[in-house]
Amino acid sequence: DKRHGRNNYLAFSFMDEPPDDRTLVLFRRQIVKLGWWSPCMKRSETPSIPKLLEVCYAIHAYLQLDPSNVAMVYCSNGKTRTAIAMACYLKFAGLVQHCYEGFLHFLSKRGVPNPEATWKQLPPSLRL
Repeated sequence: DKRHGRNNYLAFSFMDEPPDDRTLVLFRRQIVKLGWWSPCMKRSETPSIPKLLEVCYAIHAYLQLDPSNVAMVYCSNGKTRTAIAMACYLKFAGLVQHCYEGFLHFLSKRGVPNPEATWKQLPPSLRL
């Protein structure tokens, strides 16, 4: 709160279920539920290109509103969905050259001991 201001945080959720009461209180109800599945592909862990663009545009628009804004992203395990979304956003924003680099960067910052191993465990449809 001291660094960015109390009102400069917005959480983006990639979870399938709505946030519980604890999460709502923790994030002061400032949550955008983006979901993960596309309407035509229920039950697929592979997001569509339009879904990924929706995620990138939503996060980018919020961050552009104020240089103090902070986007928080989360999913059920904090690795796969969030890492893929952040890898795509980092590429979208021009911060990395390839989504793969963004994926490894995110996981290393997340504290995953061997991001490369996590990458190799992904199904081919999720490798960016």
